[in-house]
Amino acid sequence: MVHQVIYALRGWIAFVAFIDLGMAVQCFLDADSFLGSQLYTAGDIAEHVNPAMSRLLGTHRILSALIMTHCALCIHHKPILSMAVCSCVLTIAANGTETLWYRTAPINFYTLFPVAIAAVTIVGLCIAPTFLKSPEVEAEEETHLLKLGLPRRKCWNKKRT
Repeated sequence: MVHQVIYALRGWIAFVAFIDLGMAVQCFLDADSFLGSQLYTAGDIAEHVNPAMSRLLGTHRILSALIMTHCALCIHHKPILSMAVCSCVLTIAANGTETLWYRTAPINFYTLFPVAIAAVTIVGLCIAPTFLKSPEVEAEEETHLLKLGLPRRKCWNKKRT
């Protein structure tokens, strides 16, 4: 039986995947002005932003959305869980370095929102294993429930009298 926290976490991860997919679509559809007018606005960097940067960020967001979707569907697999954590860490690192190290993006909604979403997701992904059962225990419980729910075994090979 899956714990209620896992259901909520799967919904949150699906929401994060939807947000990433929405940002990817925005990067691809509005490639000429999205990054220059919303994200990379610190100093005179906005005039140096080209559509290739927007497509690159869009591709990163599509990959992140795919990883999050797989995590929402297969949260009980630890390698997929760790890939989702790595994806969130990469999002925080990318936005953090652009804001704090390179100073190409100011601290605003477009840099803080993905960082906050990724940080909350990391916390959820780190507590998820405490609510997940190991596959062996889950299979044993399922076998036990099947044994309880099925009628007793009859011997069909005996002649009927």
